[in-house]
Amino acid sequence: MVHVSLYHLLLDGSAFLLLYRGLDQPRGARRLFYLAATGLGSLLLPLAVSTEIYRIGLCGLSGIAHGLLGITALELLAGQPRRSTLHRGGALLLVGLTAKCLLEMITGEVLFAGLHFGTVGTPLVATHAGGLLGGLVGHGLPAALKGLRSDTMNA
Repeated sequence: MVHVSLYHLLLDGSAFLLLYRGLDQPRGARRLFYLAATGLGSLLLPLAVSTEIYRIGLCGLSGIAHGLLGITALELLAGQPRRSTLHRGGALLLVGLTAKCLLEMITGEVLFAGLHFGTVGTPLVATHAGGLLGGLVGHGLPAALKGLRSDTMNA
């Protein structure tokens, strides 16, 4: 949760707060589960694919924010009628976010780094992809477990 500048904190913190506040899930436990899943993903993927984490460490909430944005896209896809503007927006958001994370992993560079006004340290791009992956798994896991549980009870 460390940030290298006030600008970095405002950038990550505002994205995090807006996305967290906008989640469809009213229950606090599910929201906390989403935070845990996105946080774990944004930690584990960099540990698995990069040695940079051992040299520079982690700082910021951008991985978690990417995960929450992925969850927001899934909520739009699941909660809106097909072919509606919001459903299409959710699909476009998910495809764009996935493409952004993949491009960052391939190039090793943050896509919009040139737009930053101040220092944000040395971002590990794997945290963005890991947060997104954690968000996708975290969103789908409760439904999968619920389906598994109902299949077991019906058997």
